[in-house]
Amino acid sequence: CWFPLFRKALCDLFVLFFLQFHSFIIAYLYLCEQTLDVLFVVELKLGVMGVAMATVISQFLSVMLVVQQLMCKGQLYQLSIRELYVDWRLLKEIVNLGIPAALQASLLSLSNLFVQRYINLFGSAAMAGVGAAKKIDKFIGLISQSLGLAITTFIRACLKNSEG
Repeated sequence: CWFPLFRKALCDLFVLFFLQFHSFIIAYLYLCEQTLDVLFVVELKLGVMGVAMATVISQFLSVMLVVQQLMCKGQLYQLSIRELYVDWRLLKEIVNLGIPAALQASLLSLSNLFVQRYINLFGSAAMAGVGAAKKIDKFIGLISQSLGLAITTFIRACLKNSEG
């Protein structure tokens, strides 16, 4: 019968839409952080403290929106606090995959630190320009990152279905 396949296709489409919806939330909150950066640094003259406050506020808003979305009743992905537990086998697998990724990210950050050191020699205008470029690059990178996450989830669902 074709109905289970049709139902599964609709479910996969829903998962893909859900991930894209959350990508829009992330992009919106990133714009919120940039707006707060300008407000706190330029208007209120808070400097580094203003940037830190903008980051904390936008991250808090992000957590609240995602948790609120996950706790909606009647959804396929509803978060239930009572049913949370640690799957130690899965945690071990995640850690085994995560350590090399964390090491790579650390080395990349360390190399960026050396590059930034040399950029700082050119003065505050160069530092501000590189900072602005990095923020734009981070925002543009959200598109490919979100698309990659959605495709990965979709392929994982298809592979899980084909395994049985």
